[in-house]
Amino acid sequence: MKKSILSIGLVGIAFTLAAFSFMDRHDSLSPQDGKECIAAIVSNRDSVKAVHAKPDFEIYYDVDSRFLMTVTKEELAKAETFLDLFPRDKNLNIVSYSSVNIARFDESGTNELGVTSESGGLNASQRELLRSYYYSTNFVATAYYKKKNESTGFVEESYSTPHFTIVPETEAYLMLGKESLVKYLKKNTEAYTHLLDKKTVQAGKVTFTVGINGNVSQALLTSTSGSAELDERVQDLILNMPMTWIPAADAKGLSVAQDFVFFFGIMGC
Repeated sequence: MKKSILSIGLVGIAFTLAAFSFMDRHDSLSPQDGKECIAAIVSNRDSVKAVHAKPDFEIYYDVDSRFLMTVTKEELAKAETFLDLFPRDKNLNIVSYSSVNIARFDESGTNELGVTSESGGLNASQRELLRSYYYSTNFVATAYYKKKNESTGFVEESYSTPHFTIVPETEAYLMLGKESLVKYLKKNTEAYTHLLDKKTVQAGKVTFTVGINGNVSQALLTSTSGSAELDERVQDLILNMPMTWIPAADAKGLSVAQDFVFFFGIMGC
């Protein structure tokens, strides 16, 4: 009997040592850099990430607009060309255009046909379409053109499909900063991360609305993380977040609603 107890004790000690050894190896890992994806969630803003139990599997968290490239309604009202949609320092070296299409982006992938022009200038129908879009609308501008290759100096065929989110002139914000929301969501979902599998984890996205009074409403799952339980947990946490939002405002200073997206799981478009 004593031998049995001794054997069990030794096994327990060995298991404990192995566990500490694993933790030491795990903690020594360096975070991996994520790859940038145009039209998606990778940003130069601070992101908070948690490492999964598996040493080569990281879970990313971020709160932001749907797309990194944003434009206000005031800016859209002034846009006359494709390039007017970009920051002024953006240089695509475009020589001539074949076409430019403006269309609303739909998460389901069934985008509207949109309106097309045969030049880099936005025609009257495109300008009218853009100005009809309200805050938090996502749209894509698909342009085919010829550009000068900076390395070779030759002119070559090219295209781009930048995705944009229309944001209020003054965006909604948290008194303690968006980092406080990310940390809150991260902390309260850690117990669910074991439900994610490296082979099936996806880029989860939950869209929520900050209303004109600063109240949070809706928590629409637009992309699963790969775990229904984690998805539901995130939605519940967002609807019941204890943070105080200052609502967004338009160019006239009137409060307007604004959508945000909580990204979790893996990085993706």
